[in-house]
Amino acid sequence: MAAPDARVSVLIPVYNGDRYLRAALDSALREVGPRDEVLVADDRSTDGSAQILREYDGQISLVENPAHEGLPRNHNLLLQRARGDYVTFLHQDDELTAGSLPLRRETLEAYPGLGLVSGDSLFVDAGGAALGPPQTPSLPRPSDLGDGDCQQRERVRCRALAEVVQRNPVQVGSVMMRRSLVGRVGEFWESLQMALDYDYWLRSLLRAPLVHLPTPVLRFRVHARQASQRFRERPDAAQEEIYRAMTHARNEVRRLALRVPPRILAKWDTITLLRGTMASLPASWLRAMPSPIARTWADLFGM
Repeated sequence: MAAPDARVSVLIPVYNGDRYLRAALDSALREVGPRDEVLVADDRSTDGSAQILREYDGQISLVENPAHEGLPRNHNLLLQRARGDYVTFLHQDDELTAGSLPLRRETLEAYPGLGLVSGDSLFVDAGGAALGPPQTPSLPRPSDLGDGDCQQRERVRCRALAEVVQRNPVQVGSVMMRRSLVGRVGEFWESLQMALDYDYWLRSLLRAPLVHLPTPVLRFRVHARQASQRFRERPDAAQEEIYRAMTHARNEVRRLALRVPPRILAKWDTITLLRGTMASLPASWLRAMPSPIARTWADLFGM
């Protein structure tokens, strides 16, 4: 349990996650300090998740939703209850790596103008074996902030935004953000299911810079039961969600007249158009796409 002035809130949305839930909780509890909190929202699980969570009584703060709300709403309910100066999500089938929580917190503390910090994700299979080297996206590093003056922060923000416009290079659990930034960005857009984080990172980067730490902070588990598996099975649905996320965040630029360089807006509009075109194609056509074209698309846009 955390004091009212918690430093870090680790937010864990849970729904029928009993297979890997203990590993996720244990990894979070190994990372938190006495002033941090592990806040869990059980979305009316029907498996053994509720029983597992009761075993951690006194170590976690548990919210039991009165009705099943769904993943996007569960993210927002956790954000509303978070008390930490910094917040990070951890999904029920993933794990934090040793030292990842203080490393990201210390980076945010060292650079007051920084809004978000991400780290590498190590993809693992259902049994926990690594599927390859850690994912290291080409995002700005802390050293790129220099002395942290306003102009340099703006350059870093625009560089990160340009990268994220092209593709979502980070997993939800690899990002830590200031709660003060959450107050400016608002909630996750609940009309999205799988791309809700992509929309959120885009909207965040309209307001604050992000830097990336080239060290693993998250063990991201790939398995048949994970929610994002639907993206791999339905490429047309994946492109549709990403298209909607990009359009939603782009509309916020217009609505609030936020500052974005014209070159990034041009890139944003072009890729949004490409995503929309891909979303209109049948899934069977996308799966039958010639390998060189599919590889080029994946290399450029991550899908």
